[in-house]
Order: sequence, then structure tokens, then C-alpha cells
Amino acid sequence: AYLTSLDPTGWTLVNFQNAWPTKILGAMAINEAGTVLADKIMGVKRLTDTQLQITCVLRSSGAAAQGGAYVIAWGK
Repeated sequence: AYLTSLDPTGWTLVNFQNAWPTKILGAMAINEAGTVLADKIMGVKRLTDTQLQITCVLRSSGAAAQGGAYVIAWGK
């Protein structure tokens, strides 16, 4: 899934239309490539089998960051 923007606090929710049949096994958030060096760190928190929380911070300061992101999730 592509997230067009994270909110100003650096957080956003990702909702899947359908739950995984058994459970979600993992997920990864990837910073959208830009013209600068990788300046953001992204993290993923599983809330349920249909919802993830993504966070984004600036690598240099740890402050909340905005921007686009790709999310890949897998389950069974």
C-alpha cells in the first residue's frame, strides 16, 4: 500500500480491507525515495490483524516527520 502522507505528528494508521485468514506475520514501512539521502526512519506497530500504525521520524533529530511511505505486509 502507498500512503500519500503521514500526519504532522509522524503517525498514521493503515487499514486493510480484509483480515488475514489466520494472522498478520509482519509488516515493513519504507520511506518514499526523494532527492535527498535517506533522512527518515520508519516503524510499524501491529494494532490488529486489519490495522497497523506507522511512525516516521527524522534520522538527524528524532523529530516527527511527514512524507509518503510504502507499506508491505504479509500473513497467513
